[in-house]
Order: sequence, then C-alpha cells, then structure tokens
Amino acid sequence: MDLDEIRECLRAPRGRSEELLAAMEDALRTAKQRAVAGGNQDKAKEIWCLETILFAQMQYTEAFEQMKAGSYYDAWCTLEEVEIKLGALARHHPLADYHLEWLVEYTRRFQGIYPYKKFISTGYFVKERRCGLCDAILTPRTACHHRKGEIYDGEMCFQRITSADVDHIALVDDPVHKSCIVHLDYNFALVEYVVEHLESPFDGWTYEWTKIRHSHGRYAEVASTDPCPCESGTAYKDCCLSEPAGVLRPHFLVNFEVPPKQQMVVRYV
Repeated sequence: MDLDEIRECLRAPRGRSEELLAAMEDALRTAKQRAVAGGNQDKAKEIWCLETILFAQMQYTEAFEQMKAGSYYDAWCTLEEVEIKLGALARHHPLADYHLEWLVEYTRRFQGIYPYKKFISTGYFVKERRCGLCDAILTPRTACHHRKGEIYDGEMCFQRITSADVDHIALVDDPVHKSCIVHLDYNFALVEYVVEHLESPFDGWTYEWTKIRHSHGRYAEVASTDPCPCESGTAYKDCCLSEPAGVLRPHFLVNFEVPPKQQMVVRYV
C-alpha cells in the first residue's frame, strides 16, 4: 500500500475493516522509517500528518463504539484524545481535507450533549521539565534544539514535567484537561438517544435546545405552592399552572441526516 492509496482511504473513512486499518498503520510506519533513514524530513513530517489523521479517525470511531456500549466516561476521554490530536495537527496540516473539519465539529457536538459541566483543574509549580525527544532538562537559560510542537524524524516534540509540586486545585467550567471531571450520578440520556439512532459514526446530525409544554398530568405530585417544574423559581400556581397547555420545559431536538431505521422514541430528561 503506497501513500496515494492511504490518502484515498483517509478520504473515505466509512466501513473500513480492521485489516485495512492495520495495513494502513503498517504502511505508514514503514514509509516513515524509510524517510527518516534517507534524511527526508519533509516526507517524514508528511507521513506524521497522515498517521495523526488516521489516529483521529480511528479514535473518533472508537469513541462512538464506546458510547454505543454505554462506556460514557471512556468515550469522553477518547473524544478528548481526538481533540488534542486535531489541535496538534492543525499547526502542520490544513483541516479542510480528510473530513478533519467534520471531526472537529462532531467531536464538539458530542461533548456538547454530555452532562459534564464542572471539572477539576490542578495547578502545579514546575520544578523540572524535560524535552520529550532528547530528554534534555529545560530551563529559562538552557534548552535543546528541539521546539515544542515541531516535527523531527516524524515525531512531534513535546515536553515532560518530571518534577512538580501541587499549587492549587480548582473547580472550573472550561478545563485544559477534560478528563478531570467531577464524578457524580449523571444522566446520559441525550448521548444514548443520539448514538442509538446513528448507524455510522460518520452519519451527520444536528441538535438544538427549544422549549415545549408538557401536560400538567406529568406533575400531578407537585403542589400548587411548590416551585414550578419549569424551574422559574416562582410557585407553580403563579407560573405554568395557569397555562392550559402545560408546563414549559427545555426540549432536545435532533435532526438526523440519515433517517434512523428504528422507531424514534421521545426521551424526557
């Protein structure tokens, strides 16, 4: 398998077999070894880009399968890996090809319907930092010739924190590392609803939040003096109870580009 064949496969991510994916990985690994051995840094960098694209596509598919299986936290972490890889790739390769802009958008869409809203962020006082390629100690006065984020011999330079003290721990809405969630009893009904109606991870879908009225019968146990189920903060009798159509509640509306084969079921969350 040559690089042109790999590029064509990367442009058609649907329905690829495990055997084909393994063959692509092996071919890229061999081609990069040859480029590095021949001193062709540009070719080695190009192959790193193709490897990263393949990894992002495969991880996105894995996250979809994890969501299908109900492994929601694992899928969340896998989606973060996709996001990190695409962020690193954007510095070296345009995202207008190989479904990369699509991957960026749909990774965000899945993250957007997750119930995770609060995260733990830990701040560190770094005592020692090393180059991930040559292991040199990095200080303000000393450094190796590698630049963080650049590609050398087909590998991206990164930095490792080898010694640090914890400075603080905070609760945040927009963390650097999305895997550090606050573990609570979450409701994954929205994620479940979307993935169970998608045949392929590469089927398109959109969503929006609207509001609709729900019958008062659903809230028969709510007293008229209790807070209104619409969460306005006022008493039920002074809010939605006077509305014949019912209680105004948020509604999750999904549009699927490929009509689901199974019967659609309305979910209340």
